[in-house]
Amino acid sequence: MTWKRLLLASVHNTATGAHKGSQEMYEELSDIVAWFPANGMRSDCQKWVDRCRHCVGVHRRPIGQPPPKPVLEFRPFYRIQIDLIEIRPKGEDGETHILTAVCVASRYPFFRNIVGRESTTVAETLLDIILDMGLVPAIIQSDLEFMNIVLEELVSMMGGSQLFSTALRPQSQGIDERSHKDIRAGFAILIELLSRAAPRRWPKYTRWMESKLRQKHLIHGKDATPFSVIHGFSGSSSLRSALSCLSEIPDELVHNDWLQAIVQESKYLTSVTAEHFKMSAEVASSASTAANRRFVNVEAGELVLVQKPFYEKGQGMVLPQNDGPFVVDLVFNDHAVRLRDVLSGDPVFNGRRVATSRLVRFPFPPEWAQHDLREDVDAHVTFKVGDMVVVEHALGNNKRCSVARVERVFNTGAQAEVKLFEVALGDRFGPWTRRKWMPVDGPYEVVAFVDIVCAAELEHSALSARTLELLAAAGVPLHIAKSKSLPQRVLAE
Repeated sequence: MTWKRLLLASVHNTATGAHKGSQEMYEELSDIVAWFPANGMRSDCQKWVDRCRHCVGVHRRPIGQPPPKPVLEFRPFYRIQIDLIEIRPKGEDGETHILTAVCVASRYPFFRNIVGRESTTVAETLLDIILDMGLVPAIIQSDLEFMNIVLEELVSMMGGSQLFSTALRPQSQGIDERSHKDIRAGFAILIELLSRAAPRRWPKYTRWMESKLRQKHLIHGKDATPFSVIHGFSGSSSLRSALSCLSEIPDELVHNDWLQAIVQESKYLTSVTAEHFKMSAEVASSASTAANRRFVNVEAGELVLVQKPFYEKGQGMVLPQNDGPFVVDLVFNDHAVRLRDVLSGDPVFNGRRVATSRLVRFPFPPEWAQHDLREDVDAHVTFKVGDMVVVEHALGNNKRCSVARVERVFNTGAQAEVKLFEVALGDRFGPWTRRKWMPVDGPYEVVAFVDIVCAAELEHSALSARTLELLAAAGVPLHIAKSKSLPQRVLAE
């Protein structure tokens, strides 16, 4: 402990320090002490706050969000994502929602206007989409609002299966949610340009938006569209899509008022939505690039905290929001790592993968957590998992000595987790070489190395003569008594 650390701890970790920020620490210390080097006080205060477990656990946010992984599927209509999008105001016939279904492999969309969101109505509309699709998808992915008996029976009877995304995780429905964004933007454009006086006419343009999104390029600069992926060709003419065909008709050749209105609306829709798709693609590209720049990779050996899930955080920001610290043991990819305990080196969370989006960087030197600072422990005394030892532990208001098996070893802090043994009920008499020791039902005990009396050898579950000699040398009385454990050792003064 140096004077610098003592002063920093006094203005941060004490009851009066109350975990001040680095600026408050600097202002308080600069009035009472001289620092060397003089310009290093501010950085030392910041480093102290960065290495404070409580401050990092409460105030720091995760180190970044990994780029989302796409849902890969290579068979058209094998998996589809369905969802409901609410449109206001209501349509002229009472339509309130659009049921969307998008093929994961080809991004081929289906849009249907529906009235309300009752399970029977949704099931009938989904059946209409499946009939239009021409086959039954093997997997129908949706969020939890589609979890009902009617849909379950329909899907199961037709040979498919439902897959539900997790709560509060819309990213898993990203394909469908992205189409919702295009639908809302398209309807906003159409209502603004074509039907501002009658916005309740939006159901009229649902199939228009469906046709437009079916002809949207999947890859920038390529001719592949959902329509061409599903049908195997782009079109039977150079005009390709039906909307393009309508928009290419010259106005002077149209004499029917109804067809003229259709042609004008098609031209509006084609030109304006094309510009919108181009702008949204540029924004998405720049946002994706910025997100990738913000994400910081994690390396093996770093100390991190793990952000608690929302149901464990509790109320209020003053409560610790993270667990740890832990050491990054293995980095699987940008999305998952495996962690281990700093002290014992054992995998945490049963070795399960932990999402990198939950990790909070903890800039504390890992080697400090592994160094044994105890000077009163013999450095040559080592224990390993499975060793049998005799430990001195508390039993009620007194201390007793018992045989124990080492389960875990914590080098830092010089501690071990042990399973206690006791003399069996029918063997609590006679010499100690005949008393059999059995494991105690109950939790493990954590004992310090200094409380380990000696190593133990069991012969037929009883203490060996060599062990009794070691116990006698350590000051443990070996008088005959009807007891389930050995007496407390008597240390010479």
